[in-house]
Amino acid sequence: MKKAIFSILLLFFSLTLTAQYYTETIYLKNGGVIKGTIIEQIPDESVKIVTFSDDIMIFRFDEISKITRQKVKSYINRNSRTNGYRGLIDIGYSFGISDIKKTDRVEISISQGYAFNSNFYIGAGVAVNYYTQGDGMNSAWAYPIFINPRVYLTDGMQIVSPFLDLKIGYTTGSSVKGFYLNPSIGTNFSLNNGNIVNISVGYTWQSTDVMYWGSWSSSIEKKNLGALSLKVGVEF
Repeated sequence: MKKAIFSILLLFFSLTLTAQYYTETIYLKNGGVIKGTIIEQIPDESVKIVTFSDDIMIFRFDEISKITRQKVKSYINRNSRTNGYRGLIDIGYSFGISDIKKTDRVEISISQGYAFNSNFYIGAGVAVNYYTQGDGMNSAWAYPIFINPRVYLTDGMQIVSPFLDLKIGYTTGSSVKGFYLNPSIGTNFSLNNGNIVNISVGYTWQSTDVMYWGSWSSSIEKKNLGALSLKVGVEF
């Protein structure tokens, strides 16, 4: 599993290094300079451009001195990080670091919500976790239900865009149930076809009751199944 995740990370980094994109610069006769991506051009009439800050501007040809085009390595598809509906899917593996042995888990999660701009998203989602057998618990399926705010640390033009992500909620399941918290930090990568993939690392706090059996009796203790997580995902 570790080798598979490492191979995926190498693939993402190689895709990032080979990506090539273009941006345009409009030089106005009044001295203004506008940079972005031209999305519409009517010959001898007007040009429409979307800027790095997601503003759409229209200029008449008689206002323009010249237009240049430059190849860059930090451009991202304009449709990928605008406001509106967004969905996130992640798959990963968490390495248990609590005092309870063998609590590694495989995780798949989906979150759907709304992006208010290119920097802030909030949604809600559900995950499916599969735990290996641990002390006081059998192999188990668990289902975290959470709210999911995410903050992107760059504007929508960056091909490599770091983010802060938080999932907070409650987990239900046969053996694992309780408070769920998963803060993480990650990076988005925009591919040539406009798709977005991401990688992230984080920490999971998973509270649950664990039963211990003695010679003549049993006891239940509240434990944190803490884990370090490594995930890959896509945005749509």
